[in-house]
Amino acid sequence: MAGDHSVTETCYGRVRWLLIALLLWFAIVWPVAAVVDFDYVWDEEFAYLVGDFLILVPLILLALHGLRTAKDWAPLVLLVVFGVVAYDATHFLVFLARSEPRDIPGFVFLVPIPVALGFLIWLIRSQITILLAGRS
Repeated sequence: MAGDHSVTETCYGRVRWLLIALLLWFAIVWPVAAVVDFDYVWDEEFAYLVGDFLILVPLILLALHGLRTAKDWAPLVLLVVFGVVAYDATHFLVFLARSEPRDIPGFVFLVPIPVALGFLIWLIRSQITILLAGRS
């Protein structure tokens, strides 16, 4: 059992860094987007801005706290965070593929969407495995 605990701690350590990177991403990208094209962000992306800062960021902070203090509910919150990030990433990549002017052909984004979703599915599966191993 001690080996399982160290594997879990190593996985959660990596996940913590991923969550911190996501927080930094939102802290940098949204203000830059607002400066570059405030009207577009206000008119078209405001719901995503509100969702990210009122739902996703608090969930990330909750997951970080839960992982740091080894709460039983932390893996479940982490699964919700991964699901929201999967939706956000898919929306962002589709937005990039459809954006004008088209300097990059849309089919180029056919590769990153499945890669990003595959990575998130791998994270979710590993999280579920850890969650189930902890319950037995």
